[in-house]
Amino acid sequence: MNTFTKSLKTRIATLNIREDDVLQIDVASNENFEELDMQELLNAVYKLGGGKQFKSLVVVGENTLTNVEAMKLCCSPVGCRYKKATAFVINGVAQRLLGSFYMYTLKPSTPTKFFTDKEQAEIWLKNVS
Repeated sequence: MNTFTKSLKTRIATLNIREDDVLQIDVASNENFEELDMQELLNAVYKLGGGKQFKSLVVVGENTLTNVEAMKLCCSPVGCRYKKATAFVINGVAQRLLGSFYMYTLKPSTPTKFFTDKEQAEIWLKNVS
């Protein structure tokens, strides 16, 4: 199990830099993740890492949904400036549909993949360059 070297909390997420230098973002359950939440998250990543790029593991809470504006910001050059790669851990049909929209319509510019299993997401992050 990884230990955390730095942590920060936003309105609906907890960000942790792990000892393996992965940025783990745990998003609360039963929330609506909006553009302001994405902006707050980007500011928090900058505060934690000082502008460094990370491989990110984003664990999305049950029944939490993201709106289109937040997804567009996440895929934009501004939203990608601190990303090397992102593995999302999701659950449920609605999150899978949003993940498909994110991948095939918005087309993130950094390596991105969706998983239902955290261990598989971590393995993929370790192997992505």
